[in-house]
Amino acid sequence: MRRATCLLAVLVALLAQGASARPAADCTQAQKTKAVAALAAFKQKVKGKRLTAAQRTRLAALKRAVACTVQPDAATGYAAQLAAPGWVGDMSFPTTMPHLGQWTPINSQYHPSGTLRVLIVGVDYPDAAIGYAPQAYHDAHAARAEEWYRNASYGRLSLDVTVLDKTYRLSRPIADYGFPGGRDQRVAFLREVVGLADGDVDFSKVDVLLTAGPDHPAARGIHVLGTYPGQGVTADGRELRYAIFSNGAFRDYGFPPKPLNDDQARVRATHGAITHELGHVLGLQDVYYKTPEGRNTWELVGGWDMMSDTTPGADFLAWHKYRLGWLEPRHLRGLEATGSLEETLVPIEIAGGRKAVVVPVSSTFLYVVEARRKTGVDATLCDEGVLVYTVDSTKSNAAGSIDVKAARDGDDPYCGPKAFAAFGAGETYEDGVVKVEVLSGAAAGYRVRVTRK
Repeated sequence: MRRATCLLAVLVALLAQGASARPAADCTQAQKTKAVAALAAFKQKVKGKRLTAAQRTRLAALKRAVACTVQPDAATGYAAQLAAPGWVGDMSFPTTMPHLGQWTPINSQYHPSGTLRVLIVGVDYPDAAIGYAPQAYHDAHAARAEEWYRNASYGRLSLDVTVLDKTYRLSRPIADYGFPGGRDQRVAFLREVVGLADGDVDFSKVDVLLTAGPDHPAARGIHVLGTYPGQGVTADGRELRYAIFSNGAFRDYGFPPKPLNDDQARVRATHGAITHELGHVLGLQDVYYKTPEGRNTWELVGGWDMMSDTTPGADFLAWHKYRLGWLEPRHLRGLEATGSLEETLVPIEIAGGRKAVVVPVSSTFLYVVEARRKTGVDATLCDEGVLVYTVDSTKSNAAGSIDVKAARDGDDPYCGPKAFAAFGAGETYEDGVVKVEVLSGAAAGYRVRVTRK
């Protein structure tokens, strides 16, 4: 009893440490039970009295202690897995991003925790001047991207985006570089930029090089390079294998086309310029769909993930967070055999708690059930509730590896297709494999029953 009382005291003290504390701390069920009892006893003690400043502080701390998130039991967790397609690891396979996929474990060079160091430098060409200072690119995009990753990762990943406010003139006309180009062309471009900047930069302290270039028809857009070990560019004793080549720093390219005000366009430009592209560096695919004609479409995932439509600035799906290591097996429940389970899902925007139910169908295909709220990173979503989607690890980049199942048809001028895909309390998703019933919904989470047929 004394130990439990001490644990409660510690929890209350931590929650009373001002506005910098997290809105909902993690706790055990025993701590939460003690907090509920302590709050009830305190309310009874002060009932009908005018509270002192100290009592108001304690009341606030006790309320926050009661609002803590009970961490899921690791014994009921689930280590979800998806197999990689056969070409993964084949260094002769012609791709500019060989580490992108939905398989587990993720195989980016950088484990998505700790600090990821990104350096921005300016580049231009004999026939195409940059037209802005690299510092302006940093000032427009870096802070928003840094904050997004800090929140989306529950504090596990810190971006350190710095800028060398200098522009390097490349040797050939812009069209000669053949953007977007294949792997060899992009490596050659990176090698030239590194050679020009090596006297000013210690590349042993750079994880990702981002080049900010001019807005020019011959190179418009943003292109990412990731290589296998030995295929990158070595400088200052370290191989640089990841780069982002950005041309047209402040352009909102209008993908997908929609009416946006100036601030919305700036947000989308930032997420397109840095946030989304760094997702590739960490190993995440584009989950929009590219048609055989080369047209990007957003009908499969809409604005529910940063690797799809970036306009709402949405969080990563729970499956992506799990692959990145921001969610652990204890945050998942698995349903491998025929039958049902019930679980309370804490929205992914909030740290702690059970985050998803996973129903594996084969070694390369599974269902995920998760909860989303219009808060934090997801504050500008058009809908909230329970998402149901499938993941297929056999699909290549932008080939439809994730498909969100829509609760209702319709899109939104801002959030795009599948804007209202979430299932609310009393609603059900059902197909030939699974049935997902949303039993109830509250700010703290959604109670779901998942049945495997």
